[in-house]
Amino acid sequence: MQKEQQQLKGIVLVLLGAALYSTKAIFAKLIFPYGVDGLTILCLRMLFSLPFYIVILFWYNRKNKVSIAKKDYTDILIAGFFGYYLASYLDFYGLEFISASLERLILFIYPTIVLLFGKILYKRKTYSYQYVAIVITYIGVAIAFQSDLKYYTDNQATVKGAILVFLAAISYAFYLSKSENTIIKIGSIPFTAYSLIFSSIIVIIHYSIVHGLDLFHFPYQVYALSFIIATIATVLPTFIMAEGIKIIGSNNMSIIASIGPILTIFMATYFLKEPFTLQQLLGTILVILGILLISKANIKSKAKR
Repeated sequence: MQKEQQQLKGIVLVLLGAALYSTKAIFAKLIFPYGVDGLTILCLRMLFSLPFYIVILFWYNRKNKVSIAKKDYTDILIAGFFGYYLASYLDFYGLEFISASLERLILFIYPTIVLLFGKILYKRKTYSYQYVAIVITYIGVAIAFQSDLKYYTDNQATVKGAILVFLAAISYAFYLSKSENTIIKIGSIPFTAYSLIFSSIIVIIHYSIVHGLDLFHFPYQVYALSFIIATIATVLPTFIMAEGIKIIGSNNMSIIASIGPILTIFMATYFLKEPFTLQQLLGTILVILGILLISKANIKSKAKR
């Protein structure tokens, strides 16, 4: 009974985390019309979220004794760079050129990349039906991508945006491949806090090189929406999702988090007035189907090991 309750807790946490993450692209799209770019939004997001992570880490370290080895710090730095800096930067940059719905859909294919990283980095066994699932997933993305090409007049920019978000998915998949064991070892709270603090420093340095240090000349709406991204779509879901992964594992998380693209599509249609097309619907169904097949296959594979 206790194990079932823990599994239910993990499922609820992942569902909530996925729902909160789904709002990020929506809020970012609402900020772009005020004349800011993706790097600026990312910098404000990190600046607003940084105090939360510092306080949470201080509070956690007072109550818990966490032993972090040198190798663990290396994994934390890798997570901060690839998972929270590079992936986020490429994602926000790409979001300038494509719809929120397509952005979420492309990001959602990261389990296919995790599968390939597992094969390359850890020599994990893969099966032919997993590659069929990958093909289904990418056909779905291609169909949804065609919908964006019809919606946006600058096809070159749309292609650029899709490539940037795909690179963000690769970066995030690499972070996941390297971090799951470390999260389980040292705990989701210190791992996430240290990773986000490190990535925040990198983002601030990046912004200062590109734009200088002037962050105080934007309309108040930019700061208000950025604060919402920092809290509702960053701080809360990072800890919630990390704790959910700790309980049910990253593969189960992939299955449950499939609600994310659906929520983003509905929110983008309602709040951003993005068109909801049959192509987009078909593409979404195929992507979710492919990811579910891969995730279930991974669960069976783990059960056999």
